[in-house]
Amino acid sequence: SSSTETSENFKIDSKSIDYKEWDEQLFEEAEQIIVHQAVKPDSDIYVKYGHKTISELNFIGQLLEKQEWNKNLSFIGITGTDGKSTTTHVLYHLLKTLLPDHHLWISGNFDESLATTIHSIIEKDLTDKKHIIITELSSFLLYGLKDLWFDYSIWTNLSPDHLNWHPDMKDYVNTKYELIRHTKKHAFITSGVL
Repeated sequence: SSSTETSENFKIDSKSIDYKEWDEQLFEEAEQIIVHQAVKPDSDIYVKYGHKTISELNFIGQLLEKQEWNKNLSFIGITGTDGKSTTTHVLYHLLKTLLPDHHLWISGNFDESLATTIHSIIEKDLTDKKHIIITELSSFLLYGLKDLWFDYSIWTNLSPDHLNWHPDMKDYVNTKYELIRHTKKHAFITSGVL
């Protein structure tokens, strides 16, 4: 499906396709290709169009960097092998009680992606309000993270997982660690990671 997202500050022409619907002309003409997190880094799209591929998180980071209202956003990232969803929900409800003057959002591995959350803030004309976005982050979402920075992060635990996607455990651990590297204020790492 084709769509155009607009706001006062930016306009994005986009087309969403299933990876199985390989469209050489579309890929050739695209300025950037935002690749879904489930697509492995050794897939054809990265091999052929790696120079113009970008992850959702990096795209959002680059987009927000140019927005004056990004100062109203606080990001909390949560990763780990297990317990990400529970930690995300508990933190959401806790902060909703403690900070009633903020708009709270859950995104990432949930039904609402981070891109959808940002779009909702713009569409509802809430850019002048304070927001806390709690983002559950799988290793797939964190892969290649460069441009989005989190204010706080939580790493719940670590055990071997997704080794059919990552080439080895070292790659899996390094990908999870990108969240800590991209945390501006405080990172919390549980003893299950050490």
